[in-house]
Amino acid sequence: MKKVIYLALAFLTVAISYNCKKSLPAPDPGNVKLYLPEKPYNYAAVREGNSTKFLYYEDGQPVNDDKATLGRVLFYDKALSLNSTIACASCHIQANGFADRTSFSVGFEEKLTLRNSMSICNLTEERNVGYFWDGRRSTIRDLVMDPVANHIEMGFDRIDLIATKINKLPYYADLFKKAYGTTTASEDKIRESMG
Repeated sequence: MKKVIYLALAFLTVAISYNCKKSLPAPDPGNVKLYLPEKPYNYAAVREGNSTKFLYYEDGQPVNDDKATLGRVLFYDKALSLNSTIACASCHIQANGFADRTSFSVGFEEKLTLRNSMSICNLTEERNVGYFWDGRRSTIRDLVMDPVANHIEMGFDRIDLIATKINKLPYYADLFKKAYGTTTASEDKIRESMG
């Protein structure tokens, strides 16, 4: 009889633990306060020793500091996933050269991706080989939304839902206004700022 009681208690403990883990609420991105400098970081000009290297987008345009700031906020924001638990930076970890050290990255709802998240450092220098492990994208702007709109990686299965979610987050209005002159997010603006 004691054995049955212990087994029942063990089962109950596991069931409660599992249900508590699954029922944790996602963070509320509407309560986020960004602490950004009044003047954006100078992304367009990078100091290398005694010289300055000027950075350009793939289309040859100089990097825009306000757009790069927006892209950086998007990159680190877990609200870019369907349930606000995964950011691009969750798998492209800065301390690991913006890569993941595991064989299969952990995505939305702790599902494993088909491959690990490769490094995204110096992507413009890799232009001739294509992007992703299989080389399926030829430009950075083409690759940006693939992980976000992947049901395993970040939970979305339709790209249009991403801009809809971003438009509901109050802290993005000012960032889009500075970068694009309008408070409205769109797929193209998200692609450009993150690319």
